Amino acid sequence: MERWRFSTKAVYDIFRNHGPKVGWHSLLLGPCKIPRYSFVLWMAILEKLSTMDKPWLSHLGGVCVLCGREMETHEHLFFRCNYSRQCIRILKGMVRFTWPNRAWAVDIAWASKRWNGRHIVQAAYRALLAAIVYHIWQERNRRVFQQSAAELHYC
Repeated sequence: MERWRFSTKAVYDIFRNHGPKVGWHSLLLGPCKIPRYSFVLWMAILEKLSTMDKPWLSHLGGVCVLCGREMETHEHLFFRCNYSRQCIRILKGMVRFTWPNRAWAVDIAWASKRWNGRHIVQAAYRALLAAIVYHIWQERNRRVFQQSAAELHYC
């Protein structure tokens, strides 16, 4: 009979949630990561960012504030919106950054398989994806909240 040895790791393993493994975890890891960029990317992957298609934001109209053309969803914002497509085009011109631009979940699965190694180029692509998602979300928030502040100012 094997004796159980007490250790912090053993107790942690007993109590932690052993949920299903996800394929995209490699996109959030690596030496070139910036924590707030990785956090926003994580929320975007899970589609938990407060985009305009959420029921509690339906009173705002739902139109994307970056392009003003379509309903703002994760699918649209990353990278179907004209603004975010232009960001991808600029990156393609500066570095060899390829993005298939299919459905959001399909593209995340593609990137997690393609950029999952330890090589510095793969780490740089993961960091670049996190950075572009973060800055698109930051620009979107800047436009939403500056508009809200302007409306409050004139009321």
